[in-house]
Amino acid sequence: MADIANQWLTTSLVGLLLALAAIPAAAASSPEEAALLAGLERYEAVRADGGWPDIPAGPTLEAGMDDSRVPVLARRLHVTGDLAGASGEWPDDKYGGALIEAVLRFQLRHGLAQDAKVGPKTRRALNVPVDERVRQLRHNLERGRGFAPVGPGLVVVVNIPAFRADVLQDGTLAWSTRVIVGDAETPTPELQALITEIILNPTWSVPVKIAAGEMLPEIKRDRGFLDRGGYVLYAADGPAVEAETVPWESLSYGNFPYRIVQRPGPANQLGRVKFVFPNAYSVYLHDTPAKHLFERSVRALSHGCIRMREPMVLAQMILAGQGHSPDAIRELLAKASTRSITLAPPVPIHVRYQTAEAGTDGTLFFYEDIYGLDAGPTGPRQSDPAGGGNAFSPVLQSSCAAS
Repeated sequence: MADIANQWLTTSLVGLLLALAAIPAAAASSPEEAALLAGLERYEAVRADGGWPDIPAGPTLEAGMDDSRVPVLARRLHVTGDLAGASGEWPDDKYGGALIEAVLRFQLRHGLAQDAKVGPKTRRALNVPVDERVRQLRHNLERGRGFAPVGPGLVVVVNIPAFRADVLQDGTLAWSTRVIVGDAETPTPELQALITEIILNPTWSVPVKIAAGEMLPEIKRDRGFLDRGGYVLYAADGPAVEAETVPWESLSYGNFPYRIVQRPGPANQLGRVKFVFPNAYSVYLHDTPAKHLFERSVRALSHGCIRMREPMVLAQMILAGQGHSPDAIRELLAKASTRSITLAPPVPIHVRYQTAEAGTDGTLFFYEDIYGLDAGPTGPRQSDPAGGGNAFSPVLQSSCAAS
């Protein structure tokens, strides 16, 4: 079942990114806008026809179960095209066959765990009213108008609520990977910028907010914390300090005259590579040693920076165009010392907040509104003070913990 669903998602995403370029420019101000407008028109037609039925509460539906809600589920999935066929009528109460495939498609389109089970989260997504989906599409149309179209060459596009990064080559999808983004308290901002530098084997200068607010209590409980984590302690504006000489119990969040820097290595919270793109929020892309977190369906877990599941693939794609072979990159990584590579030319990156995406084949993708931006009125928002995109984060300085 997972193979069928993944093949379907891959085909749909490729269709989304390839077919957008074929939309006539006169249809909208950008291909992305034209695709969303088509999706909005379709959902408005669904609304005019009465929308879709709610799935009643009950036990989690699993493959092979008999349940009186199964025919209702079939009608619901037929309305949005997840269940193929001329009619949404289901012959009996057994949950199986094409209906399981339809649920998998629905879960993929809505950023849910693809387990084919109709539990509380899937049922909640199924029962979102068509009016709310129409509003969601309109919000995303407004947000999309704040961005310039994706240009030629190699471009990185991150969709925050989709927890996904795409690499486009001349408008064609070349590669995608999962990402982790900021949580609701420290959101990842929308922006457009240029990746100007790749750092191999980076150090991590721990932000004061994290050092004093999160690490200090841990150090007080466990004096071996810094050594085990590969951290070096420095005076705020001076040289390294022996941790044993510090009066830890007298320190607090407001009284922490030190800096903490993590050495390069496999335990470094930035992993093996960091992508720098100057911006007003001090956010960046990077690796992470906590790969298990990418198995979660909801990945709003960082302090603002963007963690990538497979960052070395992106590094090799970028550096290949700058004269660096995969073997040369591996040699640099093996030296375990920090190496900065300036990119010429730099690589554009678009970080967007799109809770709805649409392909020209009629497929709509919806994602959880993790920052609550679809709840407000539609309309233009203030532009990014760094010169690209829409700014929604109330905090210009990201703390980028474990980032």
